[in-house]
Amino acid sequence: MIKRLAHIALLISCCCSVAYGQEPADTTLNTHQTSIVEIRTEVIVVYKTATISGNTISEEEIIRRTPEDLGDLSSNFSGVFIRSYGGAGGLKTMNARGLGSQHFLLVSNSQAMLFNQMGSANLGDVQVDGLTYVQYSVGGTDSWALPALAKTYSGVLALNYKDNYLLEKRNQGNIQVLGASFGRMKLSGNWYKSAEKWALFSQVYGYRMDGAYPFSYQHGQVQVDGTRFHNKTQEAAARLGGVLKLNAKNLLHLSTQYLNAFRELPGAIVFYHPDSFQELANQQFNVNLKHDFTGDNFIFLNYANYSWTKTDYRDPFTQFGFPFQIYREQNSDLGHNGAFDYRDWRINWSAQYVYSELFTSRGDIMLPRRHRAIANAGISYLKEKFKFRVDVPVQFLSDQLWLSPNQNRLLFTPSIGVSKVFAKNISKVSILRASAGQFARVATFSEMYYGSIGNPNLRPEVSQMINLGFHHSRKTDRWNWGFCVDAFGGKVQDKIIAVPTQNLFVWSVRNVQTVRTYGFDAMFNFTYNLNQESNLHLNLKSSLNMAHDISDELSSTYQQQIPYTPYWLHSAELTYKYKRLSMTYQYSFNDFRFVLGENIAANIIDEFHLHDLRINYEGKMKTELKYGYRFHAKCNNLLNTQYQVMRGFPMPGRNFEIGLSFFWK
Repeated sequence: MIKRLAHIALLISCCCSVAYGQEPADTTLNTHQTSIVEIRTEVIVVYKTATISGNTISEEEIIRRTPEDLGDLSSNFSGVFIRSYGGAGGLKTMNARGLGSQHFLLVSNSQAMLFNQMGSANLGDVQVDGLTYVQYSVGGTDSWALPALAKTYSGVLALNYKDNYLLEKRNQGNIQVLGASFGRMKLSGNWYKSAEKWALFSQVYGYRMDGAYPFSYQHGQVQVDGTRFHNKTQEAAARLGGVLKLNAKNLLHLSTQYLNAFRELPGAIVFYHPDSFQELANQQFNVNLKHDFTGDNFIFLNYANYSWTKTDYRDPFTQFGFPFQIYREQNSDLGHNGAFDYRDWRINWSAQYVYSELFTSRGDIMLPRRHRAIANAGISYLKEKFKFRVDVPVQFLSDQLWLSPNQNRLLFTPSIGVSKVFAKNISKVSILRASAGQFARVATFSEMYYGSIGNPNLRPEVSQMINLGFHHSRKTDRWNWGFCVDAFGGKVQDKIIAVPTQNLFVWSVRNVQTVRTYGFDAMFNFTYNLNQESNLHLNLKSSLNMAHDISDELSSTYQQQIPYTPYWLHSAELTYKYKRLSMTYQYSFNDFRFVLGENIAANIIDEFHLHDLRINYEGKMKTELKYGYRFHAKCNNLLNTQYQVMRGFPMPGRNFEIGLSFFWK
């Protein structure tokens, strides 16, 4: 199989003359980089070797896009499909390369965010205020500073908040007010104060939405029109923390975060109960203590984290005897990361211990507990424009359930990567990359015990992946452009998926014995400077995801695409910028997908096309230049397309947003 996948990857690379590795910035080529080569437009983009596929959205890009939440922002990554349940304010999870959202670990400032719902982090709960960048990697990670757990996941979504303003003696912040369709209102603010040896930061956030919007739903040959109620959302969150410089080599970080959220989750729009809905109340708290040491050739990071989440779930129309359920999950972890540099070599290591426990009001679940220990050893070699790295993580898990024998597992997940930069000068850069690895995960407590979907007998999921990548870019004084493609392939054993069982709207989690995935991600960027004050920027993305069930040759689902995995995703974005004003038009295409494993016409959700328009303006106060404001306006779904991401959950039509923020720095 590896040989076949390699041939497919090579063929795609030859046909396109590319393979891909991107790092989007605002105006230029947006790919992985070498410290030797540098390209300068409005921002500096430094090209360095990287042995994994992934990309980064910068702070400037986040501000320009003004996303609703992390789910909205993550949809801008190439090849990523966001599953949205219930439209505005609904649950959002990430799916890429047919792996499923559970394969992506969410990391915030080096802290693994382990609280989740339905087995996946809800990206709709994660706000983007105060982010300096969001980095997405798939097929491993090159970062030595991420927790050891990240080395076992095939994908990582890493958030970095601007908490480290030491030595810059800053006093900066912003206040933002937003209003939008569906009764959406948002008020947020953040403040940062730093001196030579200390820094403080704080962020507050409030959001509400009544969630009512009209829909048009096609059920077979019948058209159903109505208004979707029972979709209210109320959220409040705060982050507090600081940094203390102990001496020239040691830093101490402390951060805390609290979220209180309530939302109604409208059920599927079906004939037998058009007003079906559930209520979900979340409380989340986490605290992170971190110690950094930086020496001449030696760096390390120690950390301790604690997170607690409480979920109150109510379904007035439940058929399963638990109309009101309480889930409380606690996670505690300790970890150490280190790296030693010697000439062209870097030796890195990491270790992490995680303890998790779940309490629930349901009498059929007896206090599950989990002990997890991860150790990783890695080595990398960087010589001029060539890089090679190997990581060897080992993970031990022990699940404990009252009056049941312990379930112990040992998971071995090595990975390897190599990359080469070809750059004669700063105006012409090419990067060739390849990587391969094995990754593993076990079912979360949510997948095993949550509501009616849980399955305590789920087996661990193990995947093997290979990736071939190539990037090429050119630059002149007037324009710059670049294109890149990743060709990938892999196999997943005992894949964990949620599928409808009793009907299309009652789901359960189960293992699929074997899934084969392959495809490619591609991107093209072009920037043309009209003059010193204006430019045009074009960004094109396309991806193909094949994810076939090959478990049983006699099954009706053999060689069929797995549920809710579209074949094609395309997007195009055109931005015109004049001085401090920018206007962006964005188009996205989501291919049809199947709701069940049998790929027949009755199980298809139609493809859909979306068009969005954004306007941003940044101004300066005339009194003092350090004060300024930003204004933005958006029209989402410009053509009022009626569509579904998940069957039975119609999405909003045309909607508007307007926002104003005041900042100082």
